[in-house]
Amino acid sequence: MPATLSDEWAVTTPEEVGLEAPRLSKLDKFLEQWPKHKIHAVVVARRGRLVLERYFSGGDERWVDESVHNGGQRLFVVPDLDLVVATNAAHYGSPLQSLIPIAVLNRFVLPAVKDYPVASE
Repeated sequence: MPATLSDEWAVTTPEEVGLEAPRLSKLDKFLEQWPKHKIHAVVVARRGRLVLERYFSGGDERWVDESVHNGGQRLFVVPDLDLVVATNAAHYGSPLQSLIPIAVLNRFVLPAVKDYPVASE
């Protein structure tokens, strides 16, 4: 669970918003295999509360302002699931710049949603 700070984000555990923590816990190991693509951050919020917040080496302070940009900044909004996933990276010009953030969403976050069809595999 992310730390509670004075930034007005309500934080929660994955289970409290219908996410499976074991699936989300595999995300760090997945991202460790891509160090040269400089994944800087992954943030997951559901039902208006912060569920997962990971920062890695090499931050980019502008990432919140640039939700989709060359280099791996992506903002995925899934209204039907009340879910938001943001990624930030600096793998400019790489063919993986879109694939890694999409893999974060499709391989780790969406399957962790308990009421998402693939979560019952």
